Amino acid sequence: MPGLTHRKAPAISLVQDQDIILVEPEACDLTITIIGAVEEDGTKYVTDIHVSSKICRTSRYLQPIIDLSDDPTEITLGGELKRSGSNKHGNDEGENREGLLVVLAHLHGLSEKRMEELGLYKISVLGVWYAIAYCERDQHGSASTTLKHWFAKWYATSIEKVELNIDSARGLAFPCQLFDHALAFARVTKWLAYNHVGHVKERPPKGFRGQRGLHLPPGEFVGESLPACAASILN
Repeated sequence: MPGLTHRKAPAISLVQDQDIILVEPEACDLTITIIGAVEEDGTKYVTDIHVSSKICRTSRYLQPIIDLSDDPTEITLGGELKRSGSNKHGNDEGENREGLLVVLAHLHGLSEKRMEELGLYKISVLGVWYAIAYCERDQHGSASTTLKHWFAKWYATSIEKVELNIDSARGLAFPCQLFDHALAFARVTKWLAYNHVGHVKERPPKGFRGQRGLHLPPGEFVGESLPACAASILN
């Protein structure tokens, strides 16, 4: 329209990260290409994760994607590479590599040592939320048991000795309750009660675009219903 200037969208560039191998070479017959969300500088990071197609087919989410792929040896999650046919999955907003890697590591039964080598106990709070969302996407209600041990070690490694702030405390409230981590839940809710003006709220970390059902019911958050292990400590 005359007189109006059209703002150009920032150019997006793809940057290839180092490949990650989750299984032994003889079992590695599927490559999952993960395309991340657009960073502030317009960069999308791309990571190839080498996995077992047999194991990935046990996932309710991944199995149909593999079956519909033009090439059963590779699938793409989190955006569109220039490939033909149905070998395009996810959305233009991208996928969170940290969260997906946590879920894939558990799917393949990786040892605690191997997960530590991959840095899965040092991921962001945002990555934790995506790990929960991806696990729930595959099977509703599975995250609280499947990821519980991992979350406890993640919290001890990444958060336990770190000073909280408003964003981290809000973002940790739901995972701490979901995984029944009484001490962590007590810590973040106490911090919010003493350091936040107005109603105490839990909130997903910035950048989370997963399902909206991941939240604490109001009664549980304000203390009407504590996590089971927290109740046992108080009693």
